[in-house]
This record gives sequence, C-alpha cells and structure tokens, in this order.
Amino acid sequence: MDIAKIKTALQDLITRLKDAEDGFDTIADHTEDKTLAKWCRSFAADRHNMHLELQELSESLGGDPEVSSTVLGQMHKMFINFKLNFVDSDIPGLVEEIERGAKVLIKDYEKALKDVEMPTNIVSKLISQKTTVEVELQRLLDLKKEYTRPKT
Repeated sequence: MDIAKIKTALQDLITRLKDAEDGFDTIADHTEDKTLAKWCRSFAADRHNMHLELQELSESLGGDPEVSSTVLGQMHKMFINFKLNFVDSDIPGLVEEIERGAKVLIKDYEKALKDVEMPTNIVSKLISQKTTVEVELQRLLDLKKEYTRPKT
C-alpha cells in the first residue's frame, strides 16, 4: 500500500466534504424555505463529521490534512449565493444543485475506493460515508418531488 496515495485520496475527499459543508451552510443561512434550511443544516453537520473522521484517519497515517474549500467549491458557492439572492423562489433549482453535488461526491468516493489500495478500516469508513451520501441523495430526490409536484 502506498501511504502517500491514501493520504492524497483522503485529502481530496476532505476538501470535497468541506466544500459541501460550506455550500449547505450557505443555503441554510440564506433560504427562506424552512424545510430546505433544516435539511441543509443536517447535511452540513454530516459532511462536517465525515471530514473530521477522514482527517483523523489521515493523521493516523502521518498526514497533516488541510481543511479548506477549493476554488471550484468557492465558485459553486457564489453560484448558490446568486440563486439565493436573486431567485430564492427557485427552490427546485437549489435542490438540483445539491443533487448534482451529491452525485459528484459519490463518484469521488467510488474513484478513491477503486483507484487506491487502502487498509480495511479506511475502506469500511469510505463505504459507510458513501452510503450515507447515497441515502441522503435519495431523501433529497424525495424532497425534490415535493417541490416539483403540481399544486392542486
């Protein structure tokens, strides 16, 4: 096993999780939709706990993970801010952005699991976190149906 590759894979996931956490917090702080804000607070807390778990794993391998957002994450946050500031009524659009981000995160987990040989404890943690994101995505898709259901 290549410890450097493991630490890099964990760092990539930590960064992605931090981007997601920041995005969820932004939506929760600025949307007037209480249901969406509640979901985003829950998802942000999950992403925060996930990146802390991965940070601990990286540190156990001698890593010193950096917990910060990426430029892409900051651009995505600006896009979300734009939607929140100018089209807050576009809740389905915000939900679609969250959905898109969750799908990217799932692919990131799959890539790390496929491309990097890791100890079983790390593999188990990544599978568990990926499953959490998949379950949350399904819940989000259910919420999306509520927002896009025709009003009668």
